[in-house]
Amino acid sequence: MPDNLKFISSTKYGRKLIAWVIYQNIVLRNSFGTILNELRELFGYDLCRGTIAKIKQSTADYYKPTSIHLAEQIKDAKLVHADETNVNIQGEISYVWVFANMETVI
Repeated sequence: MPDNLKFISSTKYGRKLIAWVIYQNIVLRNSFGTILNELRELFGYDLCRGTIAKIKQSTADYYKPTSIHLAEQIKDAKLVHADETNVNIQGEISYVWVFANMETVI
């Protein structure tokens, strides 16, 4: 089994719960503390911050080859569209960049 799948496949929580944790943290921007509270309240799981951090790192490791592949597709394209958008994250102005060709978006 590839190293980047060992944690995900060996955890007792399963891929759906891992996806839920990542969604809570990345999309909804919930802190680890908020995620831990919701896991306790909704599912009865009493996890620690280290477990959430390990889930996030293992998921990033798992998807890294996909990210590299998509970036190579953008880099090799004849036409690339780039867009920069500012976002407010907890009162701080940050920026998000999107790169796309006719088939791929990152």
